[in-house]
Amino acid sequence: MRKISSILTLLLLCLCGNLSARTTVIATMAQLAEAATNQNKATVSADWTGATVYEFSDDKYLGGISNTDVVNALEGDKYVTVAMWVYGNTSSLQCVFGYGDQNNGVKYQLDGTTMSATNKSVANIDGVTDSRLAADQWNFVAFTVAGKTKSSNAKGRYYMTTTDATYWTKDALKLAGMKTPANSSQKIAIGSGNQGEARENFTGYIANLTVITSDELLNNSALAELVGSAPTPTISGLRFLINNRITHINQHKGEGIGYYSPTNVDVPITNAQTAVGNQSSTFDELQNHLNTLNGLSITLPEAGKIYRIVSAYPNFETSQSVKKAMYAATETTTGNNPVTANVVKWGDASTENAYLWAIVPNGNGGYKIQNVATSQYMGLWGDPIGNRQILSNLPNSITLKWLGQGQFNIMNGSNVLHTEGHVNGTGESGPIVNWGGGLSSCSAWYIVEEKSKTPASITYRSIEGLWSNTIVTVVGAPYPPVTGFYNNFVNFSNIPQGTVQGDETVDLTATYNFPFSYGPTVGTAPTVALDVHGGEAKYPLYNNSGNLRVEYTANTNALDYTQGATKNNTYFWKIVGNPAHGFKIYNVSAKKFILQTNDADEEITLDADGTTFQVYNSKAGLDNSFCLKVPSRSYYINHRTTKLQGWTKPDGGSSFRAYEINDVETSYNLTLIGQYGTLCVPFYATMPDGMKLYSNNSVDGNGVLVLTQITSPAIIEPGKPYIVEAAPGTYNFSNTSILTSTETTHEGNLYGVVASGGKTVPAGSYVLARNKTTGKQGFFRTNGSVTCPQYKCYLTLPATSPTAAKELYFDNEGTTTGIEAIFGGENEEVVIYDLSGKRLNRLQKGVNIVNGHKV
Repeated sequence: MRKISSILTLLLLCLCGNLSARTTVIATMAQLAEAATNQNKATVSADWTGATVYEFSDDKYLGGISNTDVVNALEGDKYVTVAMWVYGNTSSLQCVFGYGDQNNGVKYQLDGTTMSATNKSVANIDGVTDSRLAADQWNFVAFTVAGKTKSSNAKGRYYMTTTDATYWTKDALKLAGMKTPANSSQKIAIGSGNQGEARENFTGYIANLTVITSDELLNNSALAELVGSAPTPTISGLRFLINNRITHINQHKGEGIGYYSPTNVDVPITNAQTAVGNQSSTFDELQNHLNTLNGLSITLPEAGKIYRIVSAYPNFETSQSVKKAMYAATETTTGNNPVTANVVKWGDASTENAYLWAIVPNGNGGYKIQNVATSQYMGLWGDPIGNRQILSNLPNSITLKWLGQGQFNIMNGSNVLHTEGHVNGTGESGPIVNWGGGLSSCSAWYIVEEKSKTPASITYRSIEGLWSNTIVTVVGAPYPPVTGFYNNFVNFSNIPQGTVQGDETVDLTATYNFPFSYGPTVGTAPTVALDVHGGEAKYPLYNNSGNLRVEYTANTNALDYTQGATKNNTYFWKIVGNPAHGFKIYNVSAKKFILQTNDADEEITLDADGTTFQVYNSKAGLDNSFCLKVPSRSYYINHRTTKLQGWTKPDGGSSFRAYEINDVETSYNLTLIGQYGTLCVPFYATMPDGMKLYSNNSVDGNGVLVLTQITSPAIIEPGKPYIVEAAPGTYNFSNTSILTSTETTHEGNLYGVVASGGKTVPAGSYVLARNKTTGKQGFFRTNGSVTCPQYKCYLTLPATSPTAAKELYFDNEGTTTGIEAIFGGENEEVVIYDLSGKRLNRLQKGVNIVNGHKV
């Protein structure tokens, strides 16, 4: 216990803060206890020094306390803080502070390692709850609410120490909207949820409880300074704590999961009892025995064993004369797009494989729970099968919350697995849903080792050594399905047939068909664009000054995922990782990865380390789409309008598509010697001043190009071929994006070339050339030996066109006088006459005789 005092000392030294000039201590524990009206009062414990400690046991509490200052503060416009030391942890839901009547009041309560605030008998205040209480030591806790008439947006906080003297806060506590309780309920209670009776009473120790008002939210060090130091035990107090701990262990001693094994605890208990009875035992000796007892733990599930998860709700056996247990079943949704999934249900307890589970520690305090029949894990909550616990191909971190008496709440995230429809009769079963619960409730479970079956472990591994996955099954069962390694996008071969005879390692050949490109490192991973889509709409994902955002202005007939807007590398990503360990999603501009540390309604961010995601098929998405989910979370990434958050559904809102792109030069310089040129760059660029853009879809009967000016959008689009018109000079096109294609592009008669090294122009197609003598420009037919340079265009007439002319002109530059042949390097004189025989110096509208041929 001396260690705890040093933590507070460290706290006071490290967390300096000035008290507000308008901060008032309006009540202390001693004042409140003296004013309490109940006859069965908690009393001061003599087993502690350094603080005033009240002991709450045998239904003792402090209730019916009339304190006008406290009431006025709660009903007024100040912040009200209740701060104290609590000896943890509690064994069940226990109230430590209450105010108001049943429907119009507030309760501040503890449950095991969790603290929470609720409207009395109604609901959580903004859902505030957190698991931070440390067991078998003093915890500094505080609860701040804004008085009912407080107008500030910062509604309140609560705080809790951990072993490193840090605090957790939540700005979400308020009394606004609650009615004023009746006069008889304008009192407070400590150690009970009610001023008149010890209901939900607290059992344990509370020290230095202090009620504080302030005009502003107080910082942590200010509260600690007002409350004072943590208590330390006396030598008689150590004897008392040891006896209490021995009583607790003996009440929960037995064979099986959820009990203290006699083999492990009997000797330490005997030694501690001897030390307590020895009056010459020193303080340090007793403290060592208490530390030993506090270090004893219940028996928990182990790897390599098989268990059944049996209901601890006594009414099942009483009313139905049968135990109930969890099992895996297959369900299919109704409607136009039915989805089939394995879900967790409950029914008459059985030793069939569907009722058997491997419960394996995952190394971070949680467990992965795998069904023997399906090889799938508890993991996905809710959809697509409605309010159900769905089995997943990949494991989540499942929490076992010990309730005492060998019972557990089994929790997937914050979801407590509960038997729905628990009034059903023998043989009937219902789904496992989300509901609160505690000891001997419809959410309480025994974990029972199934010794009638011989466990066997089948380790599947990829033949190239990328990954391995161990599945616990039973001897005599069929070989289990391969799960756990993205088998939505992996095809396996040489899976063994027959039945399992014992432990075995099986090498599998895997063919990966992920719908995106990826690489092992940021440097080697290709660059992609990502969109989150619903139906055919496409919503690009981008980094907006460190915040992940979705461009929520998409439409179904967009040219591509960019929706025609200018993009830069804030929109571009790298998918980094491998099939064995998962993938991280890296933003090119931020040089950070996507980070998901919370579940639903918590915005997803960017971080230097990021999160490793698993990849799932999209349930409602399009082809080549995929969903992302963190192994330890129950939620997929999903877009909520312009933000990314967690969501349970693998639907259109959680479906990503990736478009591979490639880095290119930062800019391109186009030099125009004449009036016209061609252009096809692989990036978005701003059109230079004075330049016009044209497309070409036809040629008139005189061999003159018909040009269509492009005025919208007024930008250069990636991969689109243009004829450009501007004054001679050099024009810079600055790369504001990243290459979208390396293939030859086509629009109308124009073919753009963006491939490195250019492209051979097909025979019969045309390239733009300039007459060296006259400076006039036109498109001239090639013989298949000419290369169109990168970022330029050539022209091909459709096969339905009449016999192609040798030259095609612009309507203001058509001429053949002195044209230099583009093949063979020789000039060819061109002679033109009209139909009357008059020699012309250029083509006229109508029929012309050119070198003896009608044109």
